[in-house]
Amino acid sequence: MKSNFDLALPVELKDIFERLEGHDIECALVGGVVRDYFLGCPLKPDFDVEVRGDFSVLKTLLPADAIELKYKVFKLSRADFEAEFSLPRIEKFKNSLGFSHSNFTAEFDKNLSYKKAAKRRDFSINSIYAVYKKGKFEIEDPLRGLEDLKNRRLKSCSKNFEKDPVRFLRAIRFSILLGFDLDFELRLKGKIVEPKYILSEAEKSENSLLFLQKTLELHQEPIAVEVEAMYSYGFRLNHLKEIKKYWFMSRELKEKITELTGIKTKGKKSSFAIEVKRLKPTLLTHDVLNFLEQLAQCNEFEYEFLRYQQRVDLNWDTWRKLNEISVDYKDIEPSQRQIYKWTQILKSKF
Repeated sequence: MKSNFDLALPVELKDIFERLEGHDIECALVGGVVRDYFLGCPLKPDFDVEVRGDFSVLKTLLPADAIELKYKVFKLSRADFEAEFSLPRIEKFKNSLGFSHSNFTAEFDKNLSYKKAAKRRDFSINSIYAVYKKGKFEIEDPLRGLEDLKNRRLKSCSKNFEKDPVRFLRAIRFSILLGFDLDFELRLKGKIVEPKYILSEAEKSENSLLFLQKTLELHQEPIAVEVEAMYSYGFRLNHLKEIKKYWFMSRELKEKITELTGIKTKGKKSSFAIEVKRLKPTLLTHDVLNFLEQLAQCNEFEYEFLRYQQRVDLNWDTWRKLNEISVDYKDIEPSQRQIYKWTQILKSKF
C-alpha cells in the first residue's frame, strides 16, 4: 500500500483548489479517490471535495456552470472529471420516521473538525482526508482508516451507520470488490430497502450472484445456501436481472428474489428432485412433467449442476440420449402429447 499521497489533479481542478485557497477556503479530497489511491487501484475521475470556509464566497469562486444540489453541495461536470464540493456537516437522523437513505437533517459548520465531520461517512476507509495546502496534500486520518485499509477491514464510522440500511448493501459491495472483512455485526433483518438500491449496489459490485448470496445471508435467509451452491459451481451474472434465466431455482428462492429486488422470475415449480431411473409413467404429475420439459432445455453445465445438487440422477450422456428419442404423436390429442411423450421416453430408458 502507498505511504504518501501525491495525486496529480486535473489542471482545472487544481486551479480551482488554488483559487479557493487564496480566499482562505481549505479543500480536502475524501472518499473513493483517496481510498483507491492508497490501495493502488485504478482511479475514477470522480472527486469528493470537502471545503472549509465561507459558503457564500465559495459560490462566487466556482465556475458558473457548477450546479447546486441538496445539502449545499456543488457539482462540477467536465469531460475528463467530475467533482462535488460540500461543506462539513453533522447529520441527525429522525428516528421517529424509521429507517431511510435520506432520513436526516444536516447541520453545517465551516469550522467542524475532521474527526467530527468524518463520523457522517460510512466506513473508516472512506474517511481519509487529503488536505490541499500550497500545492501539496497533507493526510488527516481521524478514524484510522489507513490502518483499516492495511488490515483489509470494513469498519463503520459511527453508531449512525445502521440508521441508513443502504449502507449495509454498500458494505457487501465493498467486501466483494476489495475482498475486505466486515468488522461489525450486520443486522438488516426487518429493515426495508427499496429494490432499486439492491439492484444498483449489485451491479456496482461487479459480481451480482455473490452479492445476492451475501444479501440473503445478511437477512439470515437459509435459502442463501442455494445461491452459494450456484456461485461455487461456476454460475455468474453480469446483472442481477439475468437471474430470470435460471429456471431451476427453487420456488422459495424465486419468491425471495422477487420480494427483495422486484425481479419476477418465471418458470414452473422446481423445488424437488427427480430420480429419473425410478420414475414411472404413473408418477407423471403436472409438476413433474413441467420439470422434465424444462430439464430438457438445459445445457450440460446446468444439468450437471442439478446432478451436483442431487436433483437428478442420470448422467448427462444417458439423459441426452433419452431426449433424442423420437416420439410419434399420430392420433394423440394435443392436450395429451406432453404426458404421452414422457411416457414413451420413460418406457425406453432402459
